[in-house]
Amino acid sequence: MGDATTPLAPPSGRVERVLAFLERQPWITDALFVAIPLSLLTYASQDSFYGQNPFLPGWVELTLSLTMTGVLALRRTLLVPAAMTVAAAALLMVVLLIPPSFQIVAVPITVYTVAKFGSPKVSKAFLGLGLAGAVLVLIPYAANVFWIEPAETGMSPAPTLGFQEVVLVTVVSGFCASTVMIAWMLGEVGARGHRRLAEIEERNRLLIRERAHEAAAAATDERLRIARDMHDVISHSLSVMIAQADGGRYVARTDPHAAERALDTIAGTGRESLIELRRMLGVLRSPEDPVDHRPQPKATDIAELVASVRAAGLPVEYRPPAWLEELPEGQSLAIYRVVQEALTNTLKHAGPDARSTVSISDSGTELLVEIVDRDPQLRARDVGAHAGDMASGAVSGSGPAPDAERPGSGIEGMKERVALYSGTVDAGFEGSGFAVRARFPRQGAGAAPGATRGRVPAEEERQ
Repeated sequence: MGDATTPLAPPSGRVERVLAFLERQPWITDALFVAIPLSLLTYASQDSFYGQNPFLPGWVELTLSLTMTGVLALRRTLLVPAAMTVAAAALLMVVLLIPPSFQIVAVPITVYTVAKFGSPKVSKAFLGLGLAGAVLVLIPYAANVFWIEPAETGMSPAPTLGFQEVVLVTVVSGFCASTVMIAWMLGEVGARGHRRLAEIEERNRLLIRERAHEAAAAATDERLRIARDMHDVISHSLSVMIAQADGGRYVARTDPHAAERALDTIAGTGRESLIELRRMLGVLRSPEDPVDHRPQPKATDIAELVASVRAAGLPVEYRPPAWLEELPEGQSLAIYRVVQEALTNTLKHAGPDARSTVSISDSGTELLVEIVDRDPQLRARDVGAHAGDMASGAVSGSGPAPDAERPGSGIEGMKERVALYSGTVDAGFEGSGFAVRARFPRQGAGAAPGATRGRVPAEEERQ
């Protein structure tokens, strides 16, 4: 036999989880692959590009340069603030006549990022700032060539501007502007692809939602059709059965064979109707509903319920009456559920010395179901907890049967179930315990269980 343990996730699964995490936290990727490398290169190239402004402290130029590159770690997390920081630092370097260095790469990166992830208005605004910066960057460059370097070497403070200098300035400015424009165009292409992908995903979501609505509508229509079919089946079958029963009763004395045929017709119609109803109700069951093939419990099963509660450690006194089998199935199920609910809550909340008593009696006009528990260790603080749990129907925890944790239990669930048979439920603390009493009216005053069941007129008995 093979190993039954769950296999470890493949490496690709771990890689996908890491990529998903980095996608949710883009600042980590931007810091590791953009901000930190550019900051290191900027710091290493401070003395190699066009020299430094000797009239400013070195830390000022270094701080502005590292600000331009370091803020790129937040270029997607805080798009506009990061872009404004880069633009402000670049403008400040122009004002302070700091010659461009490797930190100038932050400008096209920022323009690309804003064009790809920002709105069209913000994208065009930063494109304009980038092109303006491509022209303004010539100011510190020219100052370095015509003023700072001559001042250091003792040359004339006003050198002539020749053809070579004009060409160099034009090439530098054009190169910077072209770099900004290319970065903006690449960002726009990425933005269009991103928007197109978002539109496709939104369209797919709408299609899935529409299909789900259509499927739900179709299922609702089918259920309504089945409900109409059930109405037709029940109406037709009951009409036939009632007509046959009336006819059979009418001819029972004069033609017993005709009455027998009527009874056969009633039985056959009832069986066919039952088969059709089971088939239709099976269709109406939701696919998520668990299929339970167990028969519904009855009042005669209370003895087994009490035995399971006793096995769980709660002493229960119960003597089943002999007429429980004669109760209607629905009423019998309601009595079982009331006893089950009461014992479950007693088992959950009662102390170790608690005892319960279950009794079912008939007074002639009503059936009385009593479940009374006695707990010598009951304290006032337990009263509120027990009462609140019973009122809310919270019966989770260990219980005598799986059905004890069904929703709708508790006092309200008992009342609703018993009210189906015109009964009432009274529950509350009584002395050192809790009592639940359910009353069901009997059919006919003064009739004991089984007294009316199976009774036939004296004339028919004689026949």
